[in-house]
Amino acid sequence: MFHIGRYFLITSAAGVALMLLIGSLTYSHLSTQLLIEHETRSSVNITKVLGREIWPGYSSFLDKSRSMDRDELLKSRSRSELNNLVSKYISGTDIIKVKLYNLDGITVYSTEAEQIGLSKLDNPGFMSARDGRIKTNLTFRDEFHTFENIIVDISVVSSYIPLYDTQTSKVSAVLEVYSDVTQLVAAIQKAKTQIALIGLISFLFLFSFLYLIVQRGKRIMKQQAEELQIANERIKKLAYQDSLTELYNRNHLEEKINKIISKCIRDDGDKRSRQNDEFAILYIDLNNFKEINDNYGHNTGDMVLAAVSQHLRTSVREQDEVYRFGGDEFVILLQNIIAEPDIKVVIDKVKTNIAHPIEIAGITYLLKASIGFALFPKDGETLEELINHADTMMYQDKHSSNS
Repeated sequence: MFHIGRYFLITSAAGVALMLLIGSLTYSHLSTQLLIEHETRSSVNITKVLGREIWPGYSSFLDKSRSMDRDELLKSRSRSELNNLVSKYISGTDIIKVKLYNLDGITVYSTEAEQIGLSKLDNPGFMSARDGRIKTNLTFRDEFHTFENIIVDISVVSSYIPLYDTQTSKVSAVLEVYSDVTQLVAAIQKAKTQIALIGLISFLFLFSFLYLIVQRGKRIMKQQAEELQIANERIKKLAYQDSLTELYNRNHLEEKINKIISKCIRDDGDKRSRQNDEFAILYIDLNNFKEINDNYGHNTGDMVLAAVSQHLRTSVREQDEVYRFGGDEFVILLQNIIAEPDIKVVIDKVKTNIAHPIEIAGITYLLKASIGFALFPKDGETLEELINHADTMMYQDKHSSNS
């Protein structure tokens, strides 16, 4: 069975989870890209300023550095001058570390002295900047060394930026600039959490609204299903039940008899007793009913027929069935009947009950019935044959009653 409520819950939850995930990843990616671009522009601006200061005063130092060892670089007066210069321009900014490389990839200057003299020739960022392209990367560091101290748990944007000779406009060195973006990254994470929370709250609101609609739809569908079932039952009742007497009608009789006969044919090869295969039908006609209709009207006649139907119900066993065959004619299906004496006992009981006075609006009506019967399969193997045989016997009974 299809459960629309369960389907709605599962698909909605999956859809929202997917949308929140996509939204979160998209926001994180875009905000990170904007952060990197912002810090790159800031680093490039600082680099341009430093570049103008480094050239032409420090261009000769960069050339000489290609033949200097680490100790010479550490003792160089240019290093201390660069230290002062860099401190001046990065003071009050997010920049926490600066490194300068010559074209051989040697660190000729760093705000962290231990890194001076180290080679970065195999570093992709350095290689990119030496070719004239800026390379930027965002990383998280458990520990980071700055000018004077060590910072733990820090987010850093590192930018490799080419330095151009002011005279030749060629790349003469590479500057690596580190910016502290911990607070910005934290703000991005906080905003991402807030956006996810807002999205979740919005979903819950929308979900509640849609869920009410779905529940309303379920109730309507259930009501329509119940109404359809009632309508089908009503149609079935009209098709198989007489509206006046509330007895089964001719259609139901034909269907029931045909099913019984079909089952008997299928079981014909069975060695079990034929007793359970045999049944009888009583064909009943009210002798003086036409006079009631003519003298007292059809409304009275209908009430008399309804009363007769009650008499017929009390005349048979629980497993037997009473049918209104048409007009003032009735049929009784007697199941598991194998002997005519048993049938005649039922006929006598039916005639006695029908003869009971019926009082309507202060008038008493006395009826008599003519009854014929047919036994399956002795008197016929089809419903038509059985009805014809019972009808013939009914007329014989009527004739003998009038004699």
